[in-house]
Amino acid sequence: MLTVDAARIGELLSFDVLVPTLRNAFAHGQRATVAPQRHRHRVDNELDATMLIGASWTRNYLGVKVSTVFPRNVLADLESYSSTYLLSHGRTGHPLAVLDGGELTRRATAGVSALAASYLARPDTRTLLVIGEDRYARAAAQAYQAVFELDRLLVLGETPGFVCDGVMVAAVTDLEAALTAADAVVCATVATSKPVLPGAWVKPGTFVHLAGSFTPYTREGDNDLIADASVFLDTSTALTESGDLAQPAAAGIAPKIRGTLFDLCAGAVLGRQDEGEITLLKSVGTAIADLATAAVVHTSVPSG
Repeated sequence: MLTVDAARIGELLSFDVLVPTLRNAFAHGQRATVAPQRHRHRVDNELDATMLIGASWTRNYLGVKVSTVFPRNVLADLESYSSTYLLSHGRTGHPLAVLDGGELTRRATAGVSALAASYLARPDTRTLLVIGEDRYARAAAQAYQAVFELDRLLVLGETPGFVCDGVMVAAVTDLEAALTAADAVVCATVATSKPVLPGAWVKPGTFVHLAGSFTPYTREGDNDLIADASVFLDTSTALTESGDLAQPAAAGIAPKIRGTLFDLCAGAVLGRQDEGEITLLKSVGTAIADLATAAVVHTSVPSG
């Protein structure tokens, strides 16, 4: 059985391959892939800790991911998110590989973001703003390069500790000013109860991906953003699983839900309608994307 660490996943996984693979998985996923509802468990109220268990399978592969989120780890300079992914043979159930679930999730999320942006962002998208950790920002830039002629990556916070071929990478501290320059915005934070992205600052024509909130009591976008945007979901469970949508709904704000990523990839709904529209993908993660990403990694391992 293979063991694939984070660095090796980065070496093996090409977004030029992953994005089309994800497009196919979402276009046919609900018929070709079984993905039961994810289990979410509150592990420790004092630590605000959560455990997530997600599984999916096709005729060829079966995958299970176990993840933990301990937001207060940052106080001890530890990662808040930890995850392990087990990939097995779909016909025999025999284990094939254990993969670093954190890096797998990071790259699956970046691939999903770029895939959604191919339908929802303007075709002339050149500048990407990421609110999140360095490693995700780099993955997001690489994923968007597979879809757009991206030439600038803005990362909110301290100077990024990486370079990205063909893309100017810069740190920004003034979020309002950064949003005036951004064509697409990705939030991939360890979300809290306080929104980090004010809708009043998001300019017309922007594509926004909110990826960090996966519980009803956390959020990244404020009520103004949700009220103004045309909203798409990675899965319909995002309506209740994420505070980005559940909290505005509870306050009487009805999001303009236009469809899911499954609908977009299957051609059942249209994406962006005009240049000035603010489009938004709210994702909580789906085991279908994880399995498709793990399969790309596994098939990319040199034989022998």
